[in-house]
Amino acid sequence: NYVEEVEVAFSKMESGDSKAMEVYSKKQFEQLGDLIKLTQSNLSKGNRTRVMVCITMDAHARDIVEKMVRNKVDKVDSFMWQSQLKHKFRIPPAHARYQSRDPTLRGTEGERAEVAICDAILPYDYEYLGNGPRLVITPLTDRVYVTATQALNLKM
Repeated sequence: NYVEEVEVAFSKMESGDSKAMEVYSKKQFEQLGDLIKLTQSNLSKGNRTRVMVCITMDAHARDIVEKMVRNKVDKVDSFMWQSQLKHKFRIPPAHARYQSRDPTLRGTEGERAEVAICDAILPYDYEYLGNGPRLVITPLTDRVYVTATQALNLKM
């Protein structure tokens, strides 16, 4: 999970490993290369589509990490990181508004899927993500994620 791996890199940076994000960036290139190699194997149409969506999303994640490295972002609470849409599977933080919502969608320890961006944390209930084969993520997409998620958080 790229979000978890980035947050581990931030934790290492706070502990004194100033190159942790650069090391993770190199790891992302390797992971992306592995996915690309996978497309050269004999995959079913459905699995090929899934891998291609993963490549698109991982390429976007790579671009985010590269930008943070270039801008020397070293704190998990920096706006450049906070303004990214992050999918997490965790025990909801105390300030999340959906504490008691749908207990059937929880893990064995009370974890649940959620999306977080800036100060908004919303439950992820497996909504439609769009047309996978046509998926494109641009800087405008990132702005739309922030705007739409903040509007949902403010109940607009």
